[in-house]
Amino acid sequence: MTDAAGHRDTRALIVGGTQGLGLAIARRLAAGGCTRLVLSGRDPDRGAAAAVEVGGAFLPVDIENTGAVIALVDAAAEAMGGAEAILAATTLTVDGSGTSHRLGQNRSPDSELPTSEVQ
Repeated sequence: MTDAAGHRDTRALIVGGTQGLGLAIARRLAAGGCTRLVLSGRDPDRGAAAAVEVGGAFLPVDIENTGAVIALVDAAAEAMGGAEAILAATTLTVDGSGTSHRLGQNRSPDSELPTSEVQ
């Protein structure tokens, strides 16, 4: 595993950084000295708590809104003076019809997840 100690000057945005894998990545970067860190997610309370924990900032976003995601990246880059890393740790998938799904939502354990063709 790569040591995170080399991230002192890294400016990172973690989309979906308020829990699970995204928060684990944020913790690892913070432990390695990353002090310019923006987390995003849907829940403002969870986001604020996660940002305090890792010494970063929180910006809310609905990842189903493309314009909101673009605005998030712009706002995070502005707040940090740029960004070397943009990480996505979200649970949104899009099926071939363009319909979005949150993994596990309205699905039985035996149902197949949506897939889309890569073009």
